[in-house]
Amino acid sequence: IPCVPWQSQTSGQYQRRVHGGEEAKKLYKGTLDCAKQILQKEEIFFFWTGTWPRFIRVTLDVGITFTIYPFLNNLF
Repeated sequence: IPCVPWQSQTSGQYQRRVHGGEEAKKLYKGTLDCAKQILQKEEIFFFWTGTWPRFIRVTLDVGITFTIYPFLNNLF
């Protein structure tokens, strides 16, 4: 379903920050502190950075898969 990138992109952007290794441990006290700092410094739109390219890729992937599958299913 093409709406999945909007849901998963949020957690993906967030996880990159929280699990950034030793530097992340120095910057953030925990999960909530990380989210709070992101909201203060970069606003809420940071969580959806890069969503449109991913949305286009997923939409094309799903569209091609559902278009080709019946043809391949008939061949084999």
